[in-house]
Amino acid sequence: RLRAELTVSKQRAEGPGPCLVHLVSPRTAADGVIRPLAQRLPTGMGDMDPAWARLAVATRGVDETSWGDDLAWHVRRCSGLIGRTLASMRVLDALRALEMARELPEVDGARIYLSGSGEMAAVAVYAALLDGQVAGVVLSDPPATQDVAGRPDGSGPALEMLNVLQITDLPYAAGLLWP
Repeated sequence: RLRAELTVSKQRAEGPGPCLVHLVSPRTAADGVIRPLAQRLPTGMGDMDPAWARLAVATRGVDETSWGDDLAWHVRRCSGLIGRTLASMRVLDALRALEMARELPEVDGARIYLSGSGEMAAVAVYAALLDGQVAGVVLSDPPATQDVAGRPDGSGPALEMLNVLQITDLPYAAGLLWP
């Protein structure tokens, strides 16, 4: 189950409109993250535009499904043993969130934008790339690469995806989304 919060302005016109699907970062509240990102959007997509619906999505390990720092190492280690990583499971959750957004009557499925900040920016890039129908991606503070050493205790950003660095890295994956 995905926890998501849909915000639609009362001033909004009838019928489906554009939607910003925001992947909430671990250790942050949804309300404090969506506003700053929405204010950085191109003209016509700003925070005050009542046409835009906003869907804040909490993927695995975020909000209600989060675990303590004492379990971070165990979760990341065990997921690798079953052929997954936390980041790859979050990409799956993001793809499911996009499916969910397209089914909402308030959302025009052709005008869905995906956003993420920090480690969730990497998730947003890969989810948009795999989905292929996202109208745009808005990133805030994306990591420069996935080739970073993790902390020994398992805390910190979960960027690892099995064998992805043999093929690509974040700058190249983001480039595949252009234009």
